[in-house]
Amino acid sequence: MDAKVFVLVGRILGENIGVSSFRNRLIVQKMVYLLKSAGLAPNYFFTWYIRGPYSVALSSDAFAFYKNIPKQETTLTSSEELLVQKMRSFLSEELNDFDELESKLELFASLLFLRDERKMTLSDPQLVSLLKTLKPWFTEEQIKNAVGKIIDSRLFN
Repeated sequence: MDAKVFVLVGRILGENIGVSSFRNRLIVQKMVYLLKSAGLAPNYFFTWYIRGPYSVALSSDAFAFYKNIPKQETTLTSSEELLVQKMRSFLSEELNDFDELESKLELFASLLFLRDERKMTLSDPQLVSLLKTLKPWFTEEQIKNAVGKIIDSRLFN
């Protein structure tokens, strides 16, 4: 287990949220996928699940980490600190509206996962259609806005 990925998630969110609720587990899963898409190389394999990218190994590691959070402060490299700042900037609206965070993370991570797995570009209109089919609870406008935000951020490879 690479505990540093959970430290990064905590620093981005401003707290260690743990995994005691489904909501928190979903947030951790999607945050780690976003970190992976932004260039961090956590050793987790993700598959498609109802709420987007999901990793069984990550779930297991998250339970282990949050059950016994290390007492000592974890030092981040300068590139990791920069990534935290960039992710906090990307998620600034969502971090100020924690009720929206879960849904937006699901949307962002799902778009990036489908882009990677289907070898599509974010600007491909078929990506919007595909996600709308897989997740009909998101409107076309929400999906297009999320695509625009991801592209504008220039954060994700």
